Amino acid sequence: MLVRKTTTFKISKLITKMKKLGFFTVLIMLVFASCRKDINNVDTTKTTPDPTIENYTPPQSLISGNVIGFIVDENNTPVSGAVVDLNGQDFVTDDYGHFFINNETMNELGTFVKVQKDGFFPGSRRFFPKENQDNRIKIQLLEKNFNQSFNSNTGATISFGNGASVEFQAESIRDAAGNLYTGNVNVASKSLNADDLETLEQMPGNLQGVNKEIEQVALATYGMIAVELEGDNGEALNIADGKTAIITMPLPNNLQAGAPTQIPLWSFNDQYGVWVEESVATLQDDKYVGEVSHFSFWNWDIPLPMIQLDMTFVDGNGIAAANLAVTATLTSGGLTGYGITDANGNLFGFVPADEEMTLEVLDICGGAVFSQTVGPFAVDTNLGTLTIANSTINSTTISGNLLDCNGAPVTNGVVLLSFGNQTIYHYTSTSNFSETFTTCSTISDVDIVAVNLVTGEQGNVITVSGNTTTDMGDISACGTTLSNFIRIIVDGDEKIYVGATASVQPATGGSYFEATSSDQSYYIGFGIVGLTAGDYSGPSGNYTEVISDSINNWEFSGSFDTLYVSEFGTNIIGTFSGEFPNSITGGTSIVSGDFNIIQ
Repeated sequence: MLVRKTTTFKISKLITKMKKLGFFTVLIMLVFASCRKDINNVDTTKTTPDPTIENYTPPQSLISGNVIGFIVDENNTPVSGAVVDLNGQDFVTDDYGHFFINNETMNELGTFVKVQKDGFFPGSRRFFPKENQDNRIKIQLLEKNFNQSFNSNTGATISFGNGASVEFQAESIRDAAGNLYTGNVNVASKSLNADDLETLEQMPGNLQGVNKEIEQVALATYGMIAVELEGDNGEALNIADGKTAIITMPLPNNLQAGAPTQIPLWSFNDQYGVWVEESVATLQDDKYVGEVSHFSFWNWDIPLPMIQLDMTFVDGNGIAAANLAVTATLTSGGLTGYGITDANGNLFGFVPADEEMTLEVLDICGGAVFSQTVGPFAVDTNLGTLTIANSTINSTTISGNLLDCNGAPVTNGVVLLSFGNQTIYHYTSTSNFSETFTTCSTISDVDIVAVNLVTGEQGNVITVSGNTTTDMGDISACGTTLSNFIRIIVDGDEKIYVGATASVQPATGGSYFEATSSDQSYYIGFGIVGLTAGDYSGPSGNYTEVISDSINNWEFSGSFDTLYVSEFGTNIIGTFSGEFPNSITGGTSIVSGDFNIIQ
């Protein structure tokens, strides 16, 4: 039976947060450098606690802000249904890989977000939010394939194809309870190159560490590796107490000249989202070799003191360069950090002191539109305003007027603007809309779909040219039955929620359906105990985790009296009804509706 674990999901707290509207842009540190909690059952704990992290107390400065997140895979394809954890609360990515968190209390000196999805290594990001701002993050999940194995009794050396390897001793593997494990050990691994910009989106946390003196430091990375172990029954495994494994990691050619003969090894701590200094690797034949006592992510880094760096980017007309990625690379070699400008073009974070570095601004397709060498800086520094030439920034503006099937204005609609792997939601209550967004030279087209949320209809896809200004005039939100929606009717009042997703979980025998608005005014989540069409009426067949709509003052949870799934294939289609207490108004309401969601 599929059960949503409300002890971890913290429904009441989630509803409170969901009621507060807004967006936000996460400023990732510029540093050298729910029920579904069981998606990844990886044992990354150490049976012997690390004294460094036990004695570490992160500095705090609490603020309130918003987060817009974008989760993709290694092909930059959006990942839907990923579970995002912030402050112990779960949020789920929509069809377009986005999640939205509103008016959340966060630590501006380092806030940690974790992401889980079946088939991927756990992802995360440590960032530095701004007060009352939209903060934006992007995380690229790494595919997790257990495609190599060895016998725990004999040990083995597992090679990863790019010169990286792990040597396991005989009888050196334990299970999650700490007992010595005997049998087949399956290995999944990923290595991240220090000279690849995508490493900054793929790595966990950010490039900030805690050294053995329990000091926060900036890190200059020379490479990373992720390793997970499991038995043939899927049980989580790790290295036994008193045992070690030997990791070998090749050094990129462009970093070999200045590479130190010894470099600290840092493991990733997923409690605070920081790297922890543990051991040392030695340079041997252009490869770093070191011993580790457990597995999570491991990182080869030089620690450096930190200073805070602030900056603002504008275009040639003085207009804020919003939502653009910024990278920092040390002149001496090595990735230093990555951030995304906020709506005002601002960015701040922590960088190594006394180091020269190059700042680059990237468009949405990853092309550099700005480059400047800065530093070294001995103290906290504000670079002021930096100008990006107009000719290098590509911007698209699309406007129009939504009409229903009778040619009347649509006063409750949404326009979906899709380009590349991005989708923007523009909600409108006046039928008129205008949206300006950053694109890039390789994006030639933008696909537009107009949706009438009152009738549950949408228009055909209209394609216009990107990197220009287009007034579309009248746009029809009519002609096609809406899909990927959940319709809720409360005491006769109807609302349609778009962007709904389905999470089908064969391992647990259940399916879960949800919808979250771009502005976080609603969150709908309910499930069935089954994987086929059929009758799921009553508490043994379904559960409503939450129907929360702050605009309509709806807040319900429990089970539907009736729930029927008529189709369970490419589309999952069904209807439901029941009587629920409303925790906002204190009364009782009749709730019914239907859904049509594409898997």
